[in-house]
Amino acid sequence: MIWGIDIGVRSAYLAGLDAGRVTFLEEINVPTKAVRSLELGILTTRISEFVRPDDEVFVETPPLAGPRNLSTFAALNQTLGAILGRVGGRPVNVMLWKHDVVGKGDASKDEVSAWLREEHPAFHLMAAGNQNLVDATCIALYGEQLVSRADAL
Repeated sequence: MIWGIDIGVRSAYLAGLDAGRVTFLEEINVPTKAVRSLELGILTTRISEFVRPDDEVFVETPPLAGPRNLSTFAALNQTLGAILGRVGGRPVNVMLWKHDVVGKGDASKDEVSAWLREEHPAFHLMAAGNQNLVDATCIALYGEQLVSRADAL
């Protein structure tokens, strides 16, 4: 299984590809806890209920969009680190997956959604308008490209 994961501070959006088909889409949200490590523990435990040790995992890295979002950037990196520490995987730069999958590294959310709707209408339908699941699906498609390239070597 190839997993694409789009992250939030207390959330993860998973798309699982198996033999070129999206077989799982899952949204995981964790309520705010008094201690950050409890939030991360719950989130990664839930993710590990889906991801198996031999699965390929690709997790979007948080972009730094300006000084106003530094605390969000730090919290997203905590989420990323917790996921990589629990289930493993590879961090994926947002501009890189957008470039390789959509064809435009700075594609907007609308452009990413439109691309998925045009190229993989069934996948887009499964995401049911949830942009985070659209992104997770595209990250999984990017992962599939990388795995295919590696297998060809």
